Amino acid sequence: MLEKLQDDVLTIVKKIEEEREKDNPRSFVISPFLSEIITLLNSFKEDNQEAINFLYKTYNYVAKMYAYIGRFTLASKYRLISLKYAKRLIKVPKDTTEIIYQLLRDRNYYVDDDCEDVKELAQGMTDPTVLENIFAERMKNRRSLKHDPIEMSDEYLAVIDEVEEKVYKNRTISGMGACHEIWHLKYIYLAEKGIEWRSPAMMNPHVMFD
Repeated sequence: MLEKLQDDVLTIVKKIEEEREKDNPRSFVISPFLSEIITLLNSFKEDNQEAINFLYKTYNYVAKMYAYIGRFTLASKYRLISLKYAKRLIKVPKDTTEIIYQLLRDRNYYVDDDCEDVKELAQGMTDPTVLENIFAERMKNRRSLKHDPIEMSDEYLAVIDEVEEKVYKNRTISGMGACHEIWHLKYIYLAEKGIEWRSPAMMNPHVMFD
């Protein structure tokens, strides 16, 4: 059962990595692959150390890929699940500290979140001083730019793949200044879905984007 899951997940991962190797990876292509992996993981019932280790690694991979395509709410969701599996392992993996760090970043990407549940879960998973330092650093430097919290909503997540595919097909500029056209198109297409989205330029009027 585990071997089949591993094979099925590996097949999908290869497709994701093929997309990432392109000059312009498409988030709307990667996102459905990640959903396929999650469906496979949700239907898996084995509960032993080998299975838990695989689930921990795979949920962490999924989280990394969601962060890669800018879906930080989903990244934080699956990093937390990965961390919970890591805690169930007899020997806590060495990269747990990095997962905690990235989880705090993801959770504070849109709004301030003190992440007390993460701190409680992380107790005993890494050196206490290191844990305190991670929290102190991330809480002090929550974000460098503001991003629209509407991106956290189910309504936004339900349509963003379709919208980003439409943006990809209709954009005309690449290179310097392309972000402004992309954001403009995204604003229009989300508005057509009844979603009022504010671009990074709108959220950060005193910042120059190129």
